[in-house]
Amino acid sequence: MGNIADLFSRNKDCHTWKIQNRETLSNPVYSYVNLDGTGILLDLLRDENGRKKVRDMIADEITSKYITGQDEMCIEQIEEQRELGRFRVISTAIQRSVSALSRSRKFNVEVTANQIKPQCWKENKRGGVGETSFHLCFLKGTPEHLEIARIFLEVHPSMANDVYTGDEYRGEGGLHLAIAKGNLEAVQLLVENGADVNQRATGQFFQPEDVKQGKDRKQTNYEGYAYYGEYPLSFAACFQHTDIYDYLIEHGADPYNKDDFGNTVLHMAVIHNQSKIYRHAVKNFQNAVESKNKAGLTPLTLASKLGRPEIFQEMLEISSTQKWKFGNIICSQYPLDALDSIGPKGETDWESALMTILDGETDEHAEMLEGPVMSQLLREKWKTYAKTRFWWRMGISVTHLLTITVAVYTRPNHGNLLNFSELTNVIRVIAECFMCLGCVFNLVMEEAKVVKELGLRFYFRNCKYAPDNTIYTLSCVLILICIPLRFTRSVDAEEILLIIAVPGAFCILLFFARALAITGPFVVMVYKMLTRDMFRFAIVYFFFCIGFGLGLSLLFRDIEDQSINPTNFTDNKEFAIERFSTWNETILTLIQMSFGEFQYETFNEARSPEITKLIFTAFITLVPILLLNMLIAMMGNTYHNIRVKAEKEWRKQRAKIIIVLESSIRRRQLLANRVKYSDGRGSLVVIRSGQDAIEDLWWDTRL
Repeated sequence: MGNIADLFSRNKDCHTWKIQNRETLSNPVYSYVNLDGTGILLDLLRDENGRKKVRDMIADEITSKYITGQDEMCIEQIEEQRELGRFRVISTAIQRSVSALSRSRKFNVEVTANQIKPQCWKENKRGGVGETSFHLCFLKGTPEHLEIARIFLEVHPSMANDVYTGDEYRGEGGLHLAIAKGNLEAVQLLVENGADVNQRATGQFFQPEDVKQGKDRKQTNYEGYAYYGEYPLSFAACFQHTDIYDYLIEHGADPYNKDDFGNTVLHMAVIHNQSKIYRHAVKNFQNAVESKNKAGLTPLTLASKLGRPEIFQEMLEISSTQKWKFGNIICSQYPLDALDSIGPKGETDWESALMTILDGETDEHAEMLEGPVMSQLLREKWKTYAKTRFWWRMGISVTHLLTITVAVYTRPNHGNLLNFSELTNVIRVIAECFMCLGCVFNLVMEEAKVVKELGLRFYFRNCKYAPDNTIYTLSCVLILICIPLRFTRSVDAEEILLIIAVPGAFCILLFFARALAITGPFVVMVYKMLTRDMFRFAIVYFFFCIGFGLGLSLLFRDIEDQSINPTNFTDNKEFAIERFSTWNETILTLIQMSFGEFQYETFNEARSPEITKLIFTAFITLVPILLLNMLIAMMGNTYHNIRVKAEKEWRKQRAKIIIVLESSIRRRQLLANRVKYSDGRGSLVVIRSGQDAIEDLWWDTRL
């Protein structure tokens, strides 16, 4: 963990070197202990009788210039810092002292524990970021610096609770620095001298990076250079110093403390992916495994959100109960309350581990579905109810598509659509009736039921799991709108809606194809290419088409005017007038030219054929040659990446299909299904061999 501590120190220098280095030349506080490891106190320590000389300088010179009694802070300063939430109370004695002083000065100051901490070092005599020579000793962390800190504490024990007062590192004390260095001896020195083991470091430096940029605290990803949970105990957990962690627990550190984000020690172990310290820490407070932070996440769901497969599996093993063991075969029970998408009352638990994992986009999230417990859970859900419902919905959808096909195929080119004199029209009308009934069934029996069960907000959230099913639903709406248009004889409007609705209706086949092992990975590739590769290509391609379209439309403007271009009227000129006369027609022509379809002779009809051919050459080079080949390369890369992890992606897509099918089932039936695939007491039974993951049984249920 030494590398982490070094990174911690380097990041401090990176953020503050401008302020601190500027003051090292002018601020006398740096003359005693400097950032570069030099200083008067170190020079004295290396002399003969150095320890006595250091003690004398601290007791005389430094005390007279820099040190104030811990109860001498003026009440105005306490009131100001209390309102800013900058200081913390370290003892009830100080709290009573401040309260009494407040009453005697007729100030209405409400003082609570851990709010105000009087400082030993004078406020206006500190370093550039609110630090003292004492803090710099722990920041450097060498044995010589630690010895100087020991002498400081011999002269002024209250200095153990002195903290940084600048905005960047506010609240950080020597204890935080000692833990970051992994120095148990320094930690013991501070605690023995009364250091507050529950002191919070709340400066900007200790915040996640996205929060520093203004992101909502509930939406953060908790990633930061030094987001270690504010408390010394959380620092020890993040750096995985188990010896320091145990020492702090023994001396009063509260493992139930929550930082500004609501995260406990267990949450911080998850954020920093420290599975070893998680198992060690959970022994001290089992009840905290259900504690939620301000984003409503328990340590388990937080691991699901951040994609931490190792510590996630560690949590599951800790929560499990071994029922029996036969040789190397182990039968264990895993509680479903925090795992399953079906809650204890049959409702959809959107904050469960399964739902959180499915919302993730990283490879680690897909890997988490391969674990023995999650794999078993999804397999049981598929066998219990999802498989039957999948085939049932697939049969209804295919039948609906067949009626749409018949209705469109038998549609007359012209004439009255309400004419029933011909057999073909009778077949068409019957097919249209069944088509509309299929649309009503899908909207009322399926989608309306989902909205009723989930609510409108969660219904739209559920739509992202099945965009193909969403397009199919919209197509059903468009088909039903055609009914009033039929009776108002708005044939053109009806045909426009059908032209849009029919291709959309066939998208439902992609929904079912995602569940098949043979086509599922391929459908995933199509989605990835459309949402990533094609989207990026379309943006750049649009810029080129707009720019070249404007230029070519000017070159072909008014070419039919003989005074501008006296060339005889030819087929090429007629083609040019038709394709380049307006800006929007020019854009469409450029799109056609991108795929190699153009008439080179047409450019001779422009105002300036030479410039036109030059612009055309530039367009051909940039778009068909460069951009299209770049698109092919990006798609090839996407194909390769997904092919390598096709099995994982397919499992994730199949899990999403299970959730979509699950959302259309009533709560009472969901609760009954949950009882079927559990042991009847809300736990999942998993049988496996030794410590190995359960055998992958997905092949047994492939379609």
